[in-house]
Amino acid sequence: MAKEIKLTEKEFIRAMELVSNPADLREYRRGLVGVLLADNRYSAAELGVRMGITERTVLNDLAKIRNPDIQSSTQLGGTRNFLMTFEDEEAFLGEYLEMAKEGIIITMPKLHDEINIIIGKITPKSTFYRLLERHNWRKVKPDTVHLHSDPKIQEEFKKNT
Repeated sequence: MAKEIKLTEKEFIRAMELVSNPADLREYRRGLVGVLLADNRYSAAELGVRMGITERTVLNDLAKIRNPDIQSSTQLGGTRNFLMTFEDEEAFLGEYLEMAKEGIIITMPKLHDEINIIIGKITPKSTFYRLLERHNWRKVKPDTVHLHSDPKIQEEFKKNT
């Protein structure tokens, strides 16, 4: 038999508030978990199965109801193992952005070498390409047709050669 989960009246009221006035779908689910657990019909595992979530999520939601002010220590998403902060990356690329605006050609190997010096270790090129992608930098490819080309002259040249 699973351990019985009991909610205090204050916790139940908090859960009801989340159900009646949720900021988003996650808060609604959190409130629903609290209301259903307070009913004592389901264990955390059974409720998880019925709601399509894991038992751990049910228990995490319950913990958020009990302590709404405490931030979770395991925030999901985002960069966990970073070599530079987003702001540092932005500052690094900002210098080169100004150079690019002046018409100076910037190559990936040069940028990659510079960032390796700043970081203090050698990183794979793929890591650097992800950094560029994070800041919406893209690889500029040359056009297939020259701006000043004239198709008529080219066709005439082909005929005469």
